[in-house]
Amino acid sequence: GEKITAMISVPEFNATDYLIMVTKHGIIKKTLLSEYEYQRKGGKKALNLDEGDELAYVMHTRGECDIIIATREACAVRFTERNVRPMGRTARGVRGITVRGDDYVTGVAIVEEGKSLITVTENGYGKRLEFDNFSQHHRGTGGQLYYKDKNNKGEVAAVLSILEGEDIFAITVKGQIIRISSDQISKQGRAASGIRLVRVSDDDKIIAASRAPASEEEKTEEGN
Repeated sequence: GEKITAMISVPEFNATDYLIMVTKHGIIKKTLLSEYEYQRKGGKKALNLDEGDELAYVMHTRGECDIIIATREACAVRFTERNVRPMGRTARGVRGITVRGDDYVTGVAIVEEGKSLITVTENGYGKRLEFDNFSQHHRGTGGQLYYKDKNNKGEVAAVLSILEGEDIFAITVKGQIIRISSDQISKQGRAASGIRLVRVSDDDKIIAASRAPASEEEKTEEGN
C-alpha cells in the first residue's frame, strides 16, 4: 500500500516556484508549485514511480539552485536545477544520480550561501563539508566520493544542509533521539573519514537525522 515519505511546508504558491522531488533510486523531477495549489479530495498525483522505487525527498526552490544528491555509499553529484526541465504532475522525471548495486539516495541538499553540508554515518561518525568541495557536474552521473572508511565507520545515514549554530537530532533504529551540537562537527575534505559525534551501541544504528534550532541546554556530548 501507499505511505507518506515526505512533507513540505509551503507559505504561498508563487508562479516562479517549483517542487523538486527525488526518489530513492536517484530520479529527480521538477514541477511548478502552482500545479498543487488547488487540491481535490484524495490529493493529486505528483510522480509516476518505477517499480520498486519510492519518493524520498521534496524541496521548494526558485528554479535556479545548485542541488547535491548524496547516496548511502558516499557518492554525491552536484548540478544546477536549470538542467532539469519542468514536467507535468504525472511525468516520471529524469536521472539525477546513477546509483549502483544496493546503493540508494540518503540525502538531498540545496547549495545556499552561509550553509554547509553535514554527514552522519550509521555508527555515529560525521563531518562538515563546504559546498565548494563538490564540483558541478551533469546530472545523472555517478558523482564524487565524499566519505572515506565507511566500512569501519558505517554507511552514511543522513546528509543535511545547515547554518552555523544549528544543531542536529539523530534518530536510531531503537528509537533513541540524540541531539548533536554543530559546534563539535569539524570541517574536513571529501576524502576524510570524519570524527565520532555520538556513541551508538553495537546493536543499534542511526537511521536518520534532522536540523534543530541551537540551544544552550540539552546539547549532547558523545551521546550522553
